[in-house]
Amino acid sequence: MQKDNYWVRRLSSSRLSRRRFVGGTAAIGAGAAGLALVGCGDDDDDEGDGTPASPTATTGSGETPGATTAPTVDPNAPQSGGTINGSTAGNTWDTFDIDRTVFSPTAVLMNYTNDGFLSYRDFESAELQGELAESWEVVDDTTITFKLRKNAVWDKKPPVDGRAVTVEDLAYHITRNKEAKLVDGTPDDLFKRSSSYQTVDKVDVTDAETLTVTFTRPDPFFIAATLAGPYAKVQAPEAVAEFEDTYDQLEPDKIIGTSAFVLDTFDPSGEVSWKRNPLFWGEPAWVDGIFASNLISDQAAA
Repeated sequence: MQKDNYWVRRLSSSRLSRRRFVGGTAAIGAGAAGLALVGCGDDDDDEGDGTPASPTATTGSGETPGATTAPTVDPNAPQSGGTINGSTAGNTWDTFDIDRTVFSPTAVLMNYTNDGFLSYRDFESAELQGELAESWEVVDDTTITFKLRKNAVWDKKPPVDGRAVTVEDLAYHITRNKEAKLVDGTPDDLFKRSSSYQTVDKVDVTDAETLTVTFTRPDPFFIAATLAGPYAKVQAPEAVAEFEDTYDQLEPDKIIGTSAFVLDTFDPSGEVSWKRNPLFWGEPAWVDGIFASNLISDQAAA
């Protein structure tokens, strides 16, 4: 029996089953696809003069021997494919290192490409869903365990090259943000959210599927605000080691993720495109891609 404690009372109601998560993802994807396909239908009509054909007169039962009834197709049903075209008012970029970015556009961009431990399925009800942590358990007031999502893999971009996500990757996210140091050990004050990780005492890789995090005191905000926040996206350790000095060059190949989309093209003026990730661990995205152009010109911004 699970012990009643501070964490459980605050957080246990937010747990979500895999079945419900997949269903919710499909519903969200269907809505996005519907938006993407508005105005994209085929405008060509069948040949003819446009006059509806008169029904053929029949006698008897009206049934044709051997005939089958065609299935009814709902013209309003969502269809997969197409591209979402949108705009963005944000073109302030500093780095593609989400742990050290100061500006929100990087977080928006990487929420399409990278997963965190978990995220909000529904903000109104504060319902959480697992991402790279398929599940989690509040063991006691100062201990949480996370179970790895075993079918998650990184993009096929060097130096990661499509390898499986590991518990060590999850541990690296927490320790890097807590220590607020660069790969060479130099402290860096650009880790602006490091204070949210300071209640962490230890991060232990218990086994190949389990990460155990212990705290110096109960911290109900660690799950609900820190790990579920828009900046808490996991990056591959070898990608950080390779690109940490050059993340400010803003090149698409330096964003290596695990989520539903892969960053395809990027222009610092604000034009960004993503394409569907064929390696995504969840239900495939309904749309083939997303394109966002800059809403505000340089002249208007000035």
